[in-house]
Parts: sequence; C-alpha cells; structure tokens
Amino acid sequence: MPLTDTGAGEEFYSTAIGATILQPLTVWIPFGMVWWIRRQFGLNEGEEITL
Repeated sequence: MPLTDTGAGEEFYSTAIGATILQPLTVWIPFGMVWWIRRQFGLNEGEEITL
C-alpha cells in the first residue's frame, strides 16, 4: 500500500508532461534524419536522382 494518496490527477499530470517532452522527439528526430540524409545527397533542391 502506498503511504500517500496522490490520486489519479498527479499521475495524469506527470504522464502528460512526459508525453509533451517525448512526442516532439519521436516526431522530429526521424524527420531530421531523413532531411539530413537527403541534404547529404543533394535531394532537397528538387533534383532528380541520376544513377
């Protein structure tokens, strides 16, 4: 048994704070990686891929 009763409000609050911090990371890190890779190969300027 827990020694204190914080209730569901504090659990929701800490979960919401965690989601606010982690969601931009999970969204923007993959997009940033794709952007960086495309930049390395010069594909961001609308150039066609020539093999």
